[in-house]
Amino acid sequence: MAHPLEAGQIVMIRIGALTLLLAASLMLSACGRKGPLEPPNAATPDAATETTEDPVTGVPIPKTAKPKAQPKTDSSSPFLLDPLL
Repeated sequence: MAHPLEAGQIVMIRIGALTLLLAASLMLSACGRKGPLEPPNAATPDAATETTEDPVTGVPIPKTAKPKAQPKTDSSSPFLLDPLL
């Protein structure tokens, strides 16, 4: 007849099973959204095609893009992870 498991062994088995379950759930979550990567702002097709030519040399000069407006952030509002700091 086999030995019954001791209390310490049962706890270790449960901890191991919980660790494996957590690792499997993180692997299956894919940590991101599905789809292709977004190109950087400078590589957008509109910015690449907007050029003017130098009237003397005929060399294309890219137009400078207008900077995008920065999102408004209120520093007085609490952040989700502030309690951890």
